[in-house]
Amino acid sequence: MRPYFKSVFFVTRKTKTLFQEIAEVDTEVAVIGDRFEDEIKLGIELGFITIQVEPNNNDSSKFKQPTHTVSSIKKGIEIVKSYEY
Repeated sequence: MRPYFKSVFFVTRKTKTLFQEIAEVDTEVAVIGDRFEDEIKLGIELGFITIQVEPNNNDSSKFKQPTHTVSSIKKGIEIVKSYEY
């Protein structure tokens, strides 16, 4: 992933405040993850590009959906490469 981003953050606890702090460093933010509640939902709420990898069958249908949904991290990288930053 690193070659496709200016900065990469791997964090154990995802919070809205943390995501906002990351956005202060760079306004072009993409959230990539497999957990809707922990990662994708926060990214959506903050207006980031969101890529959900191998989504499980949790009930996220009542929420706005990710920008992209992919079956593998490899496909997620293809999407990242399609954005020009």
